[in-house]
Amino acid sequence: MSLRRKRIDFDVAFDEFKRDLVKMFDFSGTDSVSGMGMYQLVYDICNAVPRPFFEKLYCAIAEFLCEYAAGVRMAILSHDEVVPIYAVYWKKYSIATGYLNSICQYLNGRIVNQRRVPGVSERRVFVGQTNYPRQDVQALANQIWRDHVILEIKHRKHNRILYQIFETIRQDREGQSVNYSVVQEAILSLVALNSRTEHPLELYIEEFETPYIAQIKAYYGQESNIKLSNCSISQYMKSAIERLAQEGVRNSRYCHATSHARIIQECETQYISNHRTSIQTEFERMIANERTEDCSMAYSLLSRIEDGITPLLWSFEKYITTVGKDIILNLGTSITKDPREYVEKLIDLHTKYTQICAKVFKNDAAFVAAVDKAFRTIVNDTATNAAARSPEVIARYTDTMLRKKQKTGLSESEIEDKLSRVVILFKYIDDKDLFQKFYSRVLAKRLIFDSSLSAEAEASMISRLKERISTRKY
Repeated sequence: MSLRRKRIDFDVAFDEFKRDLVKMFDFSGTDSVSGMGMYQLVYDICNAVPRPFFEKLYCAIAEFLCEYAAGVRMAILSHDEVVPIYAVYWKKYSIATGYLNSICQYLNGRIVNQRRVPGVSERRVFVGQTNYPRQDVQALANQIWRDHVILEIKHRKHNRILYQIFETIRQDREGQSVNYSVVQEAILSLVALNSRTEHPLELYIEEFETPYIAQIKAYYGQESNIKLSNCSISQYMKSAIERLAQEGVRNSRYCHATSHARIIQECETQYISNHRTSIQTEFERMIANERTEDCSMAYSLLSRIEDGITPLLWSFEKYITTVGKDIILNLGTSITKDPREYVEKLIDLHTKYTQICAKVFKNDAAFVAAVDKAFRTIVNDTATNAAARSPEVIARYTDTMLRKKQKTGLSESEIEDKLSRVVILFKYIDDKDLFQKFYSRVLAKRLIFDSSLSAEAEASMISRLKERISTRKY
């Protein structure tokens, strides 16, 4: 490459440059295009003596790109299906302009650096007498495509490109087979076109994201209303989960990553937030009828929206409390004679809903807390059944298990298991002082009458109790 400055006939030099430009943009005869030769021409034109032509070269390239974009626009509009042909032309254009920008690196430096010269007037922010700001050739090419293809078709041809993009996505949503790769190419071109500006996503948001979200709102608003009117809550929730999953896939197919959260949020608004009351109202029946799959779906959906699960927690706690109180009520005075049924039925109830928390609600701390609240109410309730004084009943139960001649017929390992489980109820007792009083009394009797199952069993039980409330001594 020669760095010597020389006289240049601009028209002759640019004609030579343009011949290679045409080959580059038409992807014809590119083997004969010399990148180094084009780079040398750019350097020579920008350093011509006695006067350089870098602004004139920049404007000539802009004129070429405008003519090319106008031709592309006509070619696109000559087809009924404009999106596939748009995607093809855009891909070629983006490749060609990438090469052109590399070839014009020296020109870019002269143009862009002029903007940074101290004392340059505001008029010099633009190149020559044009309205093109001082930007590199890639940014110029993007601006020209945006103005002469995207916006011209929008304003003069009823926005055919975006209309067909939205129509294709609608067909995809309704289960039709579509070529989503060309749609993705077209949509993401809106991001690329503004990528070298101060607001890189502005065009994408204005032309695609905003109207797309509005269409999602209308589409799923109508669909969710129809489904809820014609389906059971169970069927509705299945549809909601399927739709949200589909839109997640659709997001990755078509949209820029910055849109994903906003799009899904709109889907959630239409399918969940707007119908949350219907799901929440049905939840108590789901729990009562042990419709665990439905409970899981309700949780999965409502946990996606703010305060969505709050009514579920209340219903869950209320239902467990009701079931527990019914158990206590139905036991009547039998609790006084034999504490085993009281303790074991409540332990079984606790186990059941703890497992539901794990399986259905993914051990969500809020649902675990709801179980705890319910059992604290159940264990400390004496209004339902005066005989159900938990500090005394639980102490008597441990006494039954720890006696030598207990009549349960249980093995030592089975007794050990039951004692480890009874501590679950112990933690819910509010009046632990009263429990200590009863426990100490029956423990003393076992020791006095040498009726303990074993010293190891006694020590193990006391250790478990201490684990629950380490400040107490037994």
